[in-house]
Amino acid sequence: MNNDFQQQGTQPPQAAPIPQATPMPQAAPIPQATPMPTAQQAAPIPQATPMPTAQQAAPIPQATPMPTAPQAAPIPQATPMPTAPQTAVPPPPAQFNPNFQNQFGGGGPKPFPKGLLKIIGIFAVALVLITVIIIAIYSVRFRPEELTLPQGVKLEMVKITAGSFTMGSPAGELGRENDEAQHQVTLTKDYWLGKYEVTQAQWKAVMGSNPSTFIGDNLPVECVIWHDAKEFCKKLNEIYADKLPAGYQFDLPTEAQWEYACRAGTTTDLNNGKNLTSVRGECYNLNEVAWYTKNSGDATHEVGQKRANAWGLYDMHGNVLEWCRDWYGAYPGRSVTDPVGPSSGSERVLRGGGRDFYAFCCRSADRHGVDPAFRFGSDGLGFRLALVPIQ
Repeated sequence: MNNDFQQQGTQPPQAAPIPQATPMPQAAPIPQATPMPTAQQAAPIPQATPMPTAQQAAPIPQATPMPTAPQAAPIPQATPMPTAPQTAVPPPPAQFNPNFQNQFGGGGPKPFPKGLLKIIGIFAVALVLITVIIIAIYSVRFRPEELTLPQGVKLEMVKITAGSFTMGSPAGELGRENDEAQHQVTLTKDYWLGKYEVTQAQWKAVMGSNPSTFIGDNLPVECVIWHDAKEFCKKLNEIYADKLPAGYQFDLPTEAQWEYACRAGTTTDLNNGKNLTSVRGECYNLNEVAWYTKNSGDATHEVGQKRANAWGLYDMHGNVLEWCRDWYGAYPGRSVTDPVGPSSGSERVLRGGGRDFYAFCCRSADRHGVDPAFRFGSDGLGFRLALVPIQ
């Protein structure tokens, strides 16, 4: 704009003064905020009413206490079960410690020495074995089934179970004698009878001599009188005095014990369940079980060569006559229990026949009576050992 006016050479009109803006009225001074009093000047801040101290505070009402155990009603106790009287328990035994230095010097217990444990173990095993052996020896120290005589000689016996049988022979039996009246016999106790006739080896082991005519260890001993046979039994009772079953002794069998064992349940002439086929001639049924006049060759034979009876007894027929305990006499005419024969007499009973006897004299029921001291011609007299109840 100024350039336009200058070109025209006209002075520009004075411009009316520009009115000044009406100054803004001075603002009333801003009131100063009342300064916050200083800590010294400021009005003290009202303090909160302090809580009363323990001494000042009103006591807080206490809750009503629960009654204590002494105040409460006692609870009834269950009645205790009675106990066994108390006994003083002994203190445990002190443990043995072989290491005394260790025991008293500290360091704690040491293991038991292995060597000593081994020795103790061996000793314990040996003790058990010895005990077993002693028990075994005691339990089998006496077996009648196989006796060991002096010098180690064996003598076998057979157990005979008690029972009843008809003793004697029926009226029609071939070769029957008039002293064989039948009657019922009951034997109430078991007993043992020699499996064989006593042999010469067994006799010598006990008696120390041999009276026999026919010599041989396994031949039956003969030329033995009744008193000799009883002496043999007596010696055996002495040898086995502390070993015999209570109430038993070695002896000759009674006549009833002998016939009961011979028959072994049979009722026939012979113990093999057969009868005679001849009285004085050869009897084939007898040949099975006996040495007699028709097959012996007039000599005794080793025991056990013929057939045994049903209970395992040999030579009950033939070979040698066998002594029994009884006096010879008539049979009772009634049933009897455990008979022992007449109370007296002049002859003792012999049973079974022998090597020089006829067949009829070898029957199960046949009987003979001979003087107990008879020696002349006694080469046919022997015996069979028995272990019987004392009567």
